Amino acid sequence: MRSHVVVVIPHGSRMIVKSGDKIKKGEKLSESWASENEVIPVASLLGVSPQKTPKYLVKKIGEKVSEGEIIAQKKDLFSSVAIKSPTDGQIAEINLKDGSLIVSAGIGTEGIVSPVSGVINDAVRGKIEIEFEGESFEGEEGGGQEAFGEMVYLPGKKINVLDEIPDVDGKIVFGMEITEAASAKLDAMGVVGLIFHKNTEEVYSPYIRVKEDVMDRLKSDVGKTVYLYPDSKKIVVPK
Repeated sequence: MRSHVVVVIPHGSRMIVKSGDKIKKGEKLSESWASENEVIPVASLLGVSPQKTPKYLVKKIGEKVSEGEIIAQKKDLFSSVAIKSPTDGQIAEINLKDGSLIVSAGIGTEGIVSPVSGVINDAVRGKIEIEFEGESFEGEEGGGQEAFGEMVYLPGKKINVLDEIPDVDGKIVFGMEITEAASAKLDAMGVVGLIFHKNTEEVYSPYIRVKEDVMDRLKSDVGKTVYLYPDSKKIVVPK
């Protein structure tokens, strides 16, 4: 079955995929550059007035520098004073009020990765839609928004509020029967979705209720990422 998932891209990130691209699970969809600034008191170290700082710079604004590379230097007949960059980065700014130089030190790229292997359907306005192939399971009832996450199995005939529950933050919980109190507890623990055969009263997270034979078939997919489509009452496991 062909299904889709929409991945939201944070403001300020750059999309690095486009419609029609094939993507593998774990590949980057977007990236942003994380950095921190190093402030170097050039005028103070060279013993010159702040306004004269540019005269002694070896590197210009916008140029890249390596750790240990000379960025400013003052020479005369009797001595030479050199200032070296404390980090890899880029000359970002000169402050003529105090004669300091700012080096923007890149500390690596961050980005959102694809949760599935598939094809990019759409990549605009801060979101990316990916189409993928998966095995589909029919449910009997569904409620809430679409959700996806690693499927965690909680054994036993019923999930109760007093049960010891593992880390389920950002995950889909899968169990035979769930109580309303247990559903509230799981929601507070960060669960993004529920799959069960029976429930008592209200359920607080996106969910799909399935027949017992579907429960048995899904047990082989525990630990995998699954997708819940409550409106169509479908559970999809990517191939």
